[in-house]
Amino acid sequence: MKKMLSLFVCILLILSLTIPAFATELTVPFTAESRPEVGGTLTVDKNAMLDSGSITSEMYNALLEGNVIYSWYKNGMLTQEGMGADAHSYKVTLSDQGSTIYVTVSFYEDSSFQESKKCAEACSNEVAIFGATPEVITKSLPDATVGQDYAVKLECSDPDAVFSEFMGCQLSEFGLYLTQHGEIEGTPTKAGNCHINVVVVSEGGGENSFSFDLTVKAEAVPPQTTPTTAPNTDPGTTGSAPSDTTPEPTQPQTQMPGAPENDAFPWWGYAVIILGGIAAGIGVAFMLIKQKKKS
Repeated sequence: MKKMLSLFVCILLILSLTIPAFATELTVPFTAESRPEVGGTLTVDKNAMLDSGSITSEMYNALLEGNVIYSWYKNGMLTQEGMGADAHSYKVTLSDQGSTIYVTVSFYEDSSFQESKKCAEACSNEVAIFGATPEVITKSLPDATVGQDYAVKLECSDPDAVFSEFMGCQLSEFGLYLTQHGEIEGTPTKAGNCHINVVVVSEGGGENSFSFDLTVKAEAVPPQTTPTTAPNTDPGTTGSAPSDTTPEPTQPQTQMPGAPENDAFPWWGYAVIILGGIAAGIGVAFMLIKQKKKS
């Protein structure tokens, strides 16, 4: 029994001496600047691996000496492999959209990269590749006016991107709304400063957010027109202007017999009548006196 136990311990010791690094739990990290999207780059963070508590001395030395091979896999299939200075980076292209990418790092004892000299291997987590991050090209919004229809489209680098509002957006408070195609529409109901927060998601899953400020002006009041009084018309000018004074009522005039209708009787006509009456009276008086003398 003791011999069997001693043999088992020896086997474990031999295995631990020959492949000590394969027991590591090191996960290959990516740099903070890595972007798993079309146009982005995935880069292995070598400094983070060196500082990891899971790295062994063999792996540490191999990494320092450059005795490593980076193998990049897309959907489980090897797509890129190398050991040069740029091999630790992977440029994401449009063909990678919708796939998953991960990388394995193989550590070797020397630069011969022989399989027998391979001392360890570590793998990264799988990352999903999204479409390029959409960018809203529109930078500012024209002013709106209360009571007047408003319609503006937010131009985006991805014409198929979908827009939506997120917390803090005040569009509904001002009587406006945002369509999924990036159109801000409606008829403003109040004046003020409207803060707009939007999220835009590309067809490939890339996401971005933007904020805008929209000034809503008060409804324009039409100017009141004040009637003006035309000046008096000088003699010789054509046309007449209405007077702002009310004409006084005129007394009806007595129409003399035989006089033309609506014509005023002249003053000398009255004088002729009076003198004629006086003359007739004098003539009658003389006639009476003469008759009295005869009798």
